[in-house]
Amino acid sequence: MPRHYQHKKNNPYLLPHKVRMGVLYILRHYPEMKEEYNNRVEYSVPMLSSSVKSSKLCKPTEEKGIMMAESYSAMHVIEAALERIPEQERKAVYRKIIQKKQTDRSTETREYENKLLYEVAKGIGLISGH
Repeated sequence: MPRHYQHKKNNPYLLPHKVRMGVLYILRHYPEMKEEYNNRVEYSVPMLSSSVKSSKLCKPTEEKGIMMAESYSAMHVIEAALERIPEQERKAVYRKIIQKKQTDRSTETREYENKLLYEVAKGIGLISGH
């Protein structure tokens, strides 16, 4: 069975392949996203050099705020989706998706994995919910 195969029969969380892969990418970078968000307090956007001719105004505070809001929104969606999975299954799903570790492929774990991917895709606006 291919690595990213999803069952099509009786799967209420079926996603288009490109959406599924995009959400997997986002989830796999969740730890880095969280670390980057925490480090952004000290982050500053470089000002444009006076020698550079540009009509674009540099608004470092606004840009920093927008980047932090986007990161926080995505992290909040991921954390909320993880919370909706029972704790005993959450660890297996987390290891499978985020840490890329092989777990038992029980039907229940697979269903929660699909649910997590679906909830994140819906939460960040890649699909519309039912």
